[in-house]
This record gives sequence, structure tokens and C-alpha cells, in this order.
Amino acid sequence: MGTTGGSDVEQGFAKLQGEDFEYYMQTYSIMLGRNSKKSTVDVDLASLGGGMNISRRHSRIFYDFTRRRFALETLGKNGCLVEGVLHFPGNTPVKLDSQDLLQIGDKQFYFLLPVKSILG
Repeated sequence: MGTTGGSDVEQGFAKLQGEDFEYYMQTYSIMLGRNSKKSTVDVDLASLGGGMNISRRHSRIFYDFTRRRFALETLGKNGCLVEGVLHFPGNTPVKLDSQDLLQIGDKQFYFLLPVKSILG
């Protein structure tokens, strides 16, 4: 299953990979949470089976240009797990490494950075 040519989407940014979904980041900041009548988020975890304890604006994954890395900022009152560690709103944004396991509500997924092919 090699990708020849591939789409540009798969090149630049990070990807969220869950058991039953994948989401390619195409901007430097995405909002995760649940859609409501008043607002929508980039990744609606409630519709993916994340349960009722997901806030409308639960967390934000963004590229921290100062530190040159991705980070997760927790906004939802129930917090987010990153590699098994619970983070709450008001905490310093957490550095994200490729293959970190995140959990928001009942939804678990991996944060993956693009891997440059060595086969070229």
C-alpha cells in the first residue's frame, strides 16, 4: 500500500488518528469539542462517540511557533489526558510528540506528525 504522488494534505501538518476516524490538520490551530447550535468545532468528538462530558470548546491543538512544536491547550472543565496524564483548563499547554495518545471524554486517538519518507 504505497502512496505514489499522494495528496498534499498528507504532507504538511499533523494528523489525529482514532480507531474510527482520522483528521488531517490543515491549519496551525484546531478546536476539538462538540458542535452545538451556536458554534462548530474542527473535530466534533461528541459525534464520534466521545460521550456527554465533552465541552463545546474542549481543547485546542496548535503549533507553537516560539517553541517550534505542537501543543495542546485544555479548555474543557473535564480536562484531557495526554499519555495518561490529566491536564485541566488553566494549565500550561502540553507539548505534543508524534504518537502521543490523547483522550478527551471517552474518545482516544493518537497525535501523529508527518514522517518524511526515506524511500523518496
